[in-house]
Amino acid sequence: MANAASMREEAESIAVKALGFVLQFILAHEPTLMRFAEETGTPPAAVGKALRSLPLGDDNHEHSI
Repeated sequence: MANAASMREEAESIAVKALGFVLQFILAHEPTLMRFAEETGTPPAAVGKALRSLPLGDDNHEHSI
């Protein structure tokens, strides 16, 4: 049986991977990136920087993590 700490760690790992998927999706389609940037007030370059700061984050937007 999993304890609370291991469950929390697993949930955090899944959340980080999900965030990476979302950022890759946004970066893979320039109109989506520009709309996201406009709607959130986030510079487009910051989205790529955020992806690169994640574990397994890189600039390869054609493939899933």
